Amino acid sequence: MDYTPATFSPPFRQGVTSDGHEVALPIVYESGLTHLADRPETYVEYPEAEWLFDRLPTTWDDSELLGGYPGRDAVIARRAGDRWFVGAIASGNPRTLSAPLAFLGGGRWLVELVRDGAGGLVRTARVMTARETLQVAVPTHGGFAAVACRWRARLRTCG
Repeated sequence: MDYTPATFSPPFRQGVTSDGHEVALPIVYESGLTHLADRPETYVEYPEAEWLFDRLPTTWDDSELLGGYPGRDAVIARRAGDRWFVGAIASGNPRTLSAPLAFLGGGRWLVELVRDGAGGLVRTARVMTARETLQVAVPTHGGFAAVACRWRARLRTCG
C-alpha cells in the first residue's frame, strides 16, 4: 500500500482527526516508502511530532497487532532494532485506548508517549514493564504514538 500520513495543515487535513491520531499514522500504516504528507516547515510548529518523526526508522523488523476492530480503532507495535514504536488510532467518540506491553519482553523499558494535550501535542516518559498496559485517553478521532527503549539508570529519553 502507498500512504502519505501525518498532515497537520489545511487544506490537506480537514480537522477531523486529532494531532495524536496524525502522529500515530506512520507507525500504524506500513508503506513501501513512507513519505510524510506535510511541508517541513509545518512540522517545526509541532516539536513533539518532529521529535517522533526524526526517530522513525526506514524499515521495520517486527510488527504486532495489539488490538483493534475494523472501523473503530487499531493499536500496532513495530520494532526496529532494539526499539519498539506503538501507534494507536481511533474513529469516533473519545475513549481510552490500550496497548498491552507483553511484546517488550523482560526488564524495564522507558516509554515515551506523544499524545493530544490541552495546548497541542505533549510528550511524557515513564518506566514500564511487559506486565503493564499503556492506557491513553484520546479525544474524538484521536490517537497516540510511543517509543520504547530499554531503560538504564539516569536514562530520560530514547532520543
